[in-house]
Amino acid sequence: MSFEFQLQPCQSLADGAQNPAGKDAASEPARPSQWDAMRKLLYAAAAPTPGVDGYYRPHLADCSKVEVALERPDEESDLSGVKVRLYGYSRDNMRFLFTLAEQGNLAILPGGEEGTAVVTAASQEEDVSARWPNAIAVTTPGELMSVLKAGRETLPTFRQEAVAEMKAKSKRSLSSGYRTLLISIVSFVVLRGLFFGLSLLAATANSTSMMPWHFLAGFVGILSIAVLVIGLLISSIQIAQDKGYSGELGFSAVLGIPIVLIVTAFIISVFLRQVDGNFYIWYFYIPQIYILLLRLLASIGAMLLLPVLGLCTLAILPYKIRIKYADMFPV
Repeated sequence: MSFEFQLQPCQSLADGAQNPAGKDAASEPARPSQWDAMRKLLYAAAAPTPGVDGYYRPHLADCSKVEVALERPDEESDLSGVKVRLYGYSRDNMRFLFTLAEQGNLAILPGGEEGTAVVTAASQEEDVSARWPNAIAVTTPGELMSVLKAGRETLPTFRQEAVAEMKAKSKRSLSSGYRTLLISIVSFVVLRGLFFGLSLLAATANSTSMMPWHFLAGFVGILSIAVLVIGLLISSIQIAQDKGYSGELGFSAVLGIPIVLIVTAFIISVFLRQVDGNFYIWYFYIPQIYILLLRLLASIGAMLLLPVLGLCTLAILPYKIRIKYADMFPV
């Protein structure tokens, strides 16, 4: 099923109403270079030339089918109108139609004498009101979809529902990354408790049953550490992505950078030598403050503290994703 819309420059509608005996409104150009502006917009949508039937077929992200025909009286004149044919309603073709009308200063006209003309700015309503007194201004592609699909009467309801949905979505619950982190920490604590319990059994068991308990305790101990590390890895990636950043940033902050710092500290420590209380790498003197920093990085505490600092850094990063009214569409 297709829907066809006629778009005309708002200024031509105003001029036609003011000069009914003058030049035909359909042939009155809106402003210089409107033809070129529409051609550039279609070129950006991967539709540089029209087909044999005169229609441009832009490529949209959701692959929805749209056909556009540009109209002008002759080669010397500017744009006089645009015909748009939509095959169904989708978010992407509504964005395209809204952009076409907004950038071209065009009014979207109803198919018959009766109906609602739609413009993309309140200032354009006055231009078209003489010909279309019921003209309505929309400010987003979502509002445009609401009017075209269900009529102008639905616009106030859509605006209320969109604002309510934005407020509901802005109240963020515990993100998937923090849930994963919480589950991994709880699992680690449970497994460590089981590890200590098995270690106690191994210590109190007789000689014939000591080995199985030792094996189980060692396996559970390694499993607990693996669960914690994997949980940190997954949760750091999820937290970063939930905030609109790349997963690589989360991995680097929580595991990547700490691992590099700790390994670097261990490698440097291998080359340190102490002479009369002073530290050297080959013949280069190393100040005490750097020695203290190396010892901190090479300690077990650093293995725990650095990932925690990385998680805290991720937690305080601002959200890049912001829910905007312009992105809201009717259901």
